[in-house]
Amino acid sequence: MTYFTAYMIWQPKLPIFWGGLLLIAIFAWAFFLFSRVKRRYSKQKTLLLIIPKIIIALLLALLFFDPAWAMTRQITEQLNFLLLQDHSSSMDVTDLEGKSRFERAQEMATDLEGMLPGGDIELESMIFEDDLFSGKEESENGEEERIRPTDLAQVLVDANQRQRAGDYDGIIYLTDGGDERFSPSEFPPIPLYFVGIGAGVGDNNDLEIHSVDVPSTVELETDFTVGVNLRAYGDTGFLRQLYDVSLELQIFNERRENGWESFETKRIDIRDSSAIVDFRVDAIDEEGHYKMRLIAEDMPDEMTYLNNKRYFTVNVEERSLRALLYSPMLGQNEAVLRRTLSEDAGIELTSLVRMRQDQYVIKSDGEEEAFLKDGFPTSVEDLGTFDTIIIGSFPARYWREEQMHALVEFVENGGSAVFLGGSDSFGLGGYYNTPLRPLFPWAIRPDEPSLSIGRISVTLTSAAIRQDVIEGWAGKMREAHPQYLQSLNHPGRLRRGAVSLLDAPHDRGDVAVLAIQPFGTGRVLGLATNTIWRWRMAGDEERRAYDHLWKRGIRYLAGKGEGGRFLRVNFDQDNYYPGERADIDIQIIGDYAEGRVSVNAVKQFEGEEEERLSTQRQPSGVNEFRSRTFFAQRGDYTFKINAFVDNEEIESFERTMWVGSRLNEGANIYPDHSFLRDLASRGGGNSYRENEVEELTEDLKEQLVSRSVHRTEPLIQYRGIYLILILLTLVAEWTVRRRLDLF
Repeated sequence: MTYFTAYMIWQPKLPIFWGGLLLIAIFAWAFFLFSRVKRRYSKQKTLLLIIPKIIIALLLALLFFDPAWAMTRQITEQLNFLLLQDHSSSMDVTDLEGKSRFERAQEMATDLEGMLPGGDIELESMIFEDDLFSGKEESENGEEERIRPTDLAQVLVDANQRQRAGDYDGIIYLTDGGDERFSPSEFPPIPLYFVGIGAGVGDNNDLEIHSVDVPSTVELETDFTVGVNLRAYGDTGFLRQLYDVSLELQIFNERRENGWESFETKRIDIRDSSAIVDFRVDAIDEEGHYKMRLIAEDMPDEMTYLNNKRYFTVNVEERSLRALLYSPMLGQNEAVLRRTLSEDAGIELTSLVRMRQDQYVIKSDGEEEAFLKDGFPTSVEDLGTFDTIIIGSFPARYWREEQMHALVEFVENGGSAVFLGGSDSFGLGGYYNTPLRPLFPWAIRPDEPSLSIGRISVTLTSAAIRQDVIEGWAGKMREAHPQYLQSLNHPGRLRRGAVSLLDAPHDRGDVAVLAIQPFGTGRVLGLATNTIWRWRMAGDEERRAYDHLWKRGIRYLAGKGEGGRFLRVNFDQDNYYPGERADIDIQIIGDYAEGRVSVNAVKQFEGEEEERLSTQRQPSGVNEFRSRTFFAQRGDYTFKINAFVDNEEIESFERTMWVGSRLNEGANIYPDHSFLRDLASRGGGNSYRENEVEELTEDLKEQLVSRSVHRTEPLIQYRGIYLILILLTLVAEWTVRRRLDLF
């Protein structure tokens, strides 16, 4: 049912003083006119002549007072909310009041129905148990037990599709949160409300594999390290027994009867509530995807054993990355970086140091390039033998013009570059009026302030945390102690398209210390400090953060992509979740005239009918294309891309990728309230803890009030009444004058 209420309001265009003077002037004019006309006519005729004029004057005065109808339409139609209850395996955990999370969620659903006005708000309750995916694990007796996963990403996609019918006014999801963060590209067009179910960290006895640091891809015949962060919570009695905890690394071997083969077992003392453990995995001499898992010993009185396991996959590929470090003067920043990268067997580093004019020292992990004897290359072809060029801090006068142009073209064509900070970098180094200026992620200035010296704190940005640009680095930074720098450049504001990963608050304004920007088809990283090397000399956590930044960061920048000799394909992310979009950059290698090259791209979901993808030619080059696709559900997607020159196929590409969570259910057992809050705010709703149900009900009731529609319409414009009154008054005056023969 709908109710209307209306009342009149005034919206004066004049201040009160001038409005009052206007009314006084009208009444004075009317009195003067009445006195004057009364001398010639009777009182009755005088009134008949004067009243129309007064009405016209008052109607004209209304223009300055702007009366309006304020109308309210109260809609009392019923609101319908979809109430989803998470029934994943982690919801079986008993962590509060002797009840499982699922039992408390069911009680909460019942309480919500009783607390909301039944005639105005209707709840449709549904238990969300995903029957499309069955993760299975071997129990101790060899029997398979079904693991029900939490998949918030799929829930949002399904909710969006369900809402297309317009059945609901909002969605409430009772969940303990997913195991991984994601960034959906679409949200349902209705508010989302999350209630995070689960006790806080430390409220129960628990041993967990908190995080695992392992490269997603390693080079063939290269050793790598699996770093494990173990944490324990609980009372003194529970922690006291954790002096000899077993932690085992296993590798899946399809030739074994149970599939899993023990690689190494370590005994860990975790009575201090945390421990860092490293497993050194010997070089693997065969390409492929290797499944691995870590198993921490199940301890008595634990809240759950779900987070005692962690599954992951390592891709082994024959792909070695080549980097060139160039600096006429080798400072501590460059020296520590060179030593760090040289320790990585998957990176072949060459350093080029100018000792004096026309004399250079070359140190290489591989075969030396003869053209480096003459200094930094002047041709794109020579630079193209490297994937990444690292530039130290030195003045612009050490460059030759052709060298700078070669570096710009190298990055523009898909290479990558790193610029290190210092007293001779960016604007301080005289780079403002050079061809290299567009490469910097900042809009550098010729009057750049001098290097700041002191104890300077730094913070991770949302891009570093949410987007995880350098895979796993944000996690390493959070594990390290609060980080500081001893120097800071002030290169200027970030360029459009550049992204800051690390900020430093400063009285001159926040500075993007670590920034990345795309340039052409390549990438550039800038570092606005020359003291980050000190992190490697600090504690273990700081050293890990430093090593991770450079070893993973160089790989991210290089982004060699996939493909073959003539076709290169780059996906904008390594991993995707339902509800996310993928941007696929496709490049055909070779110098072909516009119109000669073309590509064909298709996507196939788990053997279903192929879907042809549209490809848009990029303005950056005649041989570059981009395709965009949306992942509607989790599963295996196969991409097939064909490259053509003059309508003849020259090369094809095929890749199958998993879209969905990569962590086993319960790996992150505690609700991620900050992530739920972010999702809810982006979806137009809110997030609550399980003791905040009353706040949720109040917010839902407010939606009833928000369905009151308010509208204001000026009387002067209301259905033409104002104009009709003026015309009727004029007609009335004309009629009176005619009858009284006053023309």
